[in-house]
Amino acid sequence: MKGIILLNGEPYRGHIDAADALVVCCDGALAWAEGKVRIDVKAGDFDSLGYVPEGALVWPSEKNFTDGEIALGYLLSRGCTAVEIYGGGGGREDHLFGNLQLLYAAHARGARAVMHTACADIYCAAGTVRWRGMAGRTLSLAPVGERAHVCESAGLKYPLQDLTLEAGSCRGISNVVAQSEAHIVCDGGTLFVFEVLPGKEQPASEAQAPVHGEEEQTPVREDEEQAPVHGGEGLEKIASFRIDHTRLRPGLYLSRTDRKGGCTVTTFDLRLTAPGKEPPVPAPALHTLEHLGATFLRSGPAKDDVVYFGPMGCRTGLYLVLFGDRTPEGVLPLVEEMCAFIAAFEGEVPGARPAECGNWSEHDLPAAKAAAARYLSALRRERNLAYPS
Repeated sequence: MKGIILLNGEPYRGHIDAADALVVCCDGALAWAEGKVRIDVKAGDFDSLGYVPEGALVWPSEKNFTDGEIALGYLLSRGCTAVEIYGGGGGREDHLFGNLQLLYAAHARGARAVMHTACADIYCAAGTVRWRGMAGRTLSLAPVGERAHVCESAGLKYPLQDLTLEAGSCRGISNVVAQSEAHIVCDGGTLFVFEVLPGKEQPASEAQAPVHGEEEQTPVREDEEQAPVHGGEGLEKIASFRIDHTRLRPGLYLSRTDRKGGCTVTTFDLRLTAPGKEPPVPAPALHTLEHLGATFLRSGPAKDDVVYFGPMGCRTGLYLVLFGDRTPEGVLPLVEEMCAFIAAFEGEVPGARPAECGNWSEHDLPAAKAAAARYLSALRRERNLAYPS
């Protein structure tokens, strides 16, 4: 189901297709939208409009959410999975910044929101992003938050290979779709994507072509350890929390060895990215890594040794649990073979059907393959097999 949000920014001059859509008009947008497009719900605090329309949904002017934020929640609660936003550009820059956050708010809740302005179509994306029939169009990419990683691209004038886009940098601005089909794979973090409308490209003397290398990153310090709260006093700090994550690099690490009743179980940390310095793996790609990795491990010679294989909650790696007293050096060939299998995999992702998986639709095979290839390359290049001391 499609939803439409009309905002009190720059009036949208183009056509708005409201067929089969639920349309919410926020506050002052009524001044430009009424009579232009069908309106199903009038909502907001109406401090901008100056009066309250009959039958409107009214919120107080002093609140912790913008009218657009409330409208987005309203549409998502009614099952809208695609949201178009008009009137979000122009006017106050702080309002524009807030309206951009609506795009990520929708993305984080599994919906796709696109904001249409006088100059661009803007949305958030992760994993594989494709463009068709847009040759010659200008597009820009920016990270949501501190950073996002693009591992590959095709069909762009300025190739993006193993590029980390960071807050505070203008890398990713003013690229051009060079072919009829183009794509990127964002295997870490989330991107703001700006598709500039034809005729709206303007030369910017300060804009630079995207850089397709990646410079050495300065480690980002995490906050100092905090005292436990809400009943945390007296709880033991588990072993994995004692590892200095700011010094971790992609690698294969021995997390712990447990022995009980004559049985030994070894847990390995398959650290895919460098925490704090590289973005985490997007959830759809990590989900696919889990399905493919588990399928490989439980189908090969080591299947009787596998206890568990699955993702870390922080999305920077995976855990592999095996029977026996094992070392990273001994397990490395198995992990490398698994990564090569995933990187070369073609076809339907195993277990990605409604009857087989609780979240079967959230998969991204291209991004998973790229993440596996990057990890395999890091294992062979850096060979990090011991936690930093």
